[in-house]
Amino acid sequence: MVWLVFDAGGDLYHYQCYWFGGRAEDHLREHAQVTTEAEAVVWGLERSPRVRIRLSDHRTYWAGAAPDPGGFAGTWAPRPSLGALKGDEPASVPAVTLDGARSHHYAELSALA
Repeated sequence: MVWLVFDAGGDLYHYQCYWFGGRAEDHLREHAQVTTEAEAVVWGLERSPRVRIRLSDHRTYWAGAAPDPGGFAGTWAPRPSLGALKGDEPASVPAVTLDGARSHHYAELSALA
C-alpha cells in the first residue's frame, strides 16, 4: 500500500510518499518527497497498485490501479495542463465524479505519460 500525503510544512508545499509492505502492510519500505500530486501518484503506482492520496483539502482519495476499496472522498484523476486549458495542447481525460459532482482534484497529465 502507498500513502501520499500533502505537506505544507514551512514554506515548502510538497507530498510525502510512503510505501508500506509486509504481511500487515505496516513496514515502511521506502519514503520520498515530491513536488506535485501527479509526481506523487506516479511514484506510488510504480510501487503498488494500491495508492491513496491525501490532498491539501485534507480529504483522502483513491489513486490506485487496483479496484477502489471504498471509504474515500472520491477518486483522484489527472487534470488538464495549463497548455490544454489555453488550447495549446490536447485536452485531458474527463473528470471523475464525486457523488454526482465534478472533482476538482486532478494533476498534470504530462507527468503521467
